[in-house]
Amino acid sequence: MTTHTHHPSDALIAGFATGSLPLGPSLAVRLHVEICAACQSSVQEIEAAQGQLLLLQPDAPMRPDALQRALDAVDVGVEAMATGPEGSSRPSDICLPASLADIGLAAPVHLTPDAWVAHLAAPRVGGWRTYLFCAPAGTALPTHGHLGDELIMVLEGGFDDGRTFVSGDFVENTTGFVHTMQVWPNSRMVALISSGDAIAWRPADRHIGARLDI
Repeated sequence: MTTHTHHPSDALIAGFATGSLPLGPSLAVRLHVEICAACQSSVQEIEAAQGQLLLLQPDAPMRPDALQRALDAVDVGVEAMATGPEGSSRPSDICLPASLADIGLAAPVHLTPDAWVAHLAAPRVGGWRTYLFCAPAGTALPTHGHLGDELIMVLEGGFDDGRTFVSGDFVENTTGFVHTMQVWPNSRMVALISSGDAIAWRPADRHIGARLDI
């Protein structure tokens, strides 16, 4: 595995390992953990500690139909994965990680022929907007702020915003953070972005957010 410079925070890793994150943030963290040995180790340590805590808990009585209810829930989940989300789409020239492909994407919305957003084909939870973002080489996104926390998992290419991020890096921007993203000049950028609220665009650029629903 490649060594990465930028990782999810300890709080995000803990939330992912314990299953307490909403779908969007959890998916963003998962895509990084799947390719990062250091973060995999951190997740395993937390899961092991959680397992030890469970062993110390007293046995709880189970409902007589508990097993059947659990099996029914599994059957529903398997059927949903087999059929795929209604209206989902996979951009043809992008190899999606399996954990993202299983959920699916809505049809891409284009800002230009080569710059587009495809939202996750799943209900929004807790206000989180999660989408695949593709921008051609050399794209400069206008300066913008954030009304909620923003998580970016770079899947292809890279960008600079006063910091440098490459494929596999995880970016964590807090509410109110302001930056200008410059895609590298030699390759497009593809990233999964999960944002806790809308982007705060300047008045002249609000048409971008309106069109892309970001």
